[in-house]
Amino acid sequence: MILEEAYSFFEGTPPGEYNEDFSATIFHHVRHLFLQDESNWYTYYILQRENNTVQAIIHFHITGEKAKSPLQSPFGSVLFSRHLPVQVLFKFLVFVEEQLRLKGVKQITIKNPPELYFPESMAALQVLLFNLNYHVSRAEVGSLIPVDNEVYLDKLESWERRKYHMALKKGWNVRQLSLDHLEDVYRFIARCRELQSRTLSLSWEQLKRIADAFPDRFILFAIYQQDVLVAASINIVVTKDVLYNFYGAHDREFNKYSPVVTLMNAMYTYCQANGFTYLDLGTSATGNEPNFSLLDFKVRLGAKSTQKLTFHKTL
Repeated sequence: MILEEAYSFFEGTPPGEYNEDFSATIFHHVRHLFLQDESNWYTYYILQRENNTVQAIIHFHITGEKAKSPLQSPFGSVLFSRHLPVQVLFKFLVFVEEQLRLKGVKQITIKNPPELYFPESMAALQVLLFNLNYHVSRAEVGSLIPVDNEVYLDKLESWERRKYHMALKKGWNVRQLSLDHLEDVYRFIARCRELQSRTLSLSWEQLKRIADAFPDRFILFAIYQQDVLVAASINIVVTKDVLYNFYGAHDREFNKYSPVVTLMNAMYTYCQANGFTYLDLGTSATGNEPNFSLLDFKVRLGAKSTQKLTFHKTL
């Protein structure tokens, strides 16, 4: 028998004496929310007093009649304990919707994490959102490399493995860099993207603010040929289980050696040594449609595809 009275729903900041009974993400941290906007945030959560735990949480940014979770991050949505009964989660979603309605909200947007981040949780949550008459406003394909005891090169397709061995003969030096190199790495990646007529989603000033707030979450890798920077990547620890390959690029002079494979090998080895379950390569889209060539390339790098859904409801 499930005692629903053991769970209480609230709006506001959870008490400090309560621990979260779920895997927190950087995008749900209050400091990260305030980097996007210092006001207009509303938090809803579930407490289980018996165990002194927060069982679920969601943050919304409200502007006029629109409530968004998140405002700008790659994802927001509900984080919740795998022990939380589904009917309690359902009643919590109803409670949140009622509170937003009382604030004059007429449109709700909820962007879920890639399903592989929390496979059982996301499957249940998505069904409940459908039950509450949400519809999918955007469907994206994410790519995550599972991290296990297997050697990374064994995950690669033969063509990419061949590129890696070609690169080995160049005598490249692969390094993990300190955060002091963040600006240099950012500028290098921005220049490489500019030559491809592509831009970065964050300015240097925006990225620096995040790095200053979360210095321990940034992991940098670079490849050098003597003193020449060949390729680099900026990675973010999203959860204790997932390292996110946020930005990466290489000098097009080295295209035929596919430097990304050498970078991935270094990142994968880092994930193995530090207990990560996945290396997230992000989504692949051009506008609202999948970028199929990029998706295929990520599969050749050993990635598995996962759905990433954004839900919308008009009240």
